[in-house]
Amino acid sequence: EPMDDAAERSLSHAACAPQSPLDPQRGRYLAMLCDSLKRTIANLPPSDRLRISYYYLQGLTLAQIGCLMGEHESTISRKLAQTRNRIREQVEKNLSAEYHLSADQISSCFEYATEDWPFNLAEVLAQAK
Repeated sequence: EPMDDAAERSLSHAACAPQSPLDPQRGRYLAMLCDSLKRTIANLPPSDRLRISYYYLQGLTLAQIGCLMGEHESTISRKLAQTRNRIREQVEKNLSAEYHLSADQISSCFEYATEDWPFNLAEVLAQAK
């Protein structure tokens, strides 16, 4: 059966309305995440920063990075995974200890970062040298 005009307008309006309002803390969370991530990357050993740069910025394969660094590609893969885990753990620790964020708030930080976040890894790595 066809809907009446008022019901149809109501449904189309609901479909266009945003699903949830933006979190007013979003900008603050991203700023804290950015600060923590920059400091964490700066404190990585140079070899870890180099692997990250080769893989994420220069787009080299694990085999290519292995040749450049004198390591097997499986070692490169393992070390990249370890570095990513250390970065995540340290950033979470910083957000909790320094900014007193809860686990849910930290989760929100990472969720917002997966959206439209202008984090410049190349700039951060260049400054860390």
